[in-house]
Amino acid sequence: MAYKKQGRSKCQGCSRWKDQNGLLCRRCASLKTKFHVEPRDAHNLYRQQYGLCAICRKPPSATRALATDHDHTTHKIRGFLCTSCNMGLGYFPTLELLQEAAKYLLTEPPEMRYIEKRGRIKLTDDEIQSV
Repeated sequence: MAYKKQGRSKCQGCSRWKDQNGLLCRRCASLKTKFHVEPRDAHNLYRQQYGLCAICRKPPSATRALATDHDHTTHKIRGFLCTSCNMGLGYFPTLELLQEAAKYLLTEPPEMRYIEKRGRIKLTDDEIQSV
């Protein structure tokens, strides 16, 4: 049952006030039509994440809600992400490439001597041959 307040009604999916006609707000309607999921189920997942990004655990910014992260093949929702984490994942088209990036970041960099003058790396001849 939708409650009226100043010409507006509450969304039946999330109980937030909405301005447009219909039973669901824009976000809940998108969850239902785009991802074929009941808005209440998605909101339960959101609550399980405590309203935080599933990766960095930060709250959404004041101007952007958390993005609905989903598998682009099956359209199944995985969770909710902040803009930075969602865009970061978007740069890696496959899980294998993302795993390689993580492996790269966890690898200890080689020992190098730096010169102060121009900030460029300078290796000795012996160090070059060992690489």
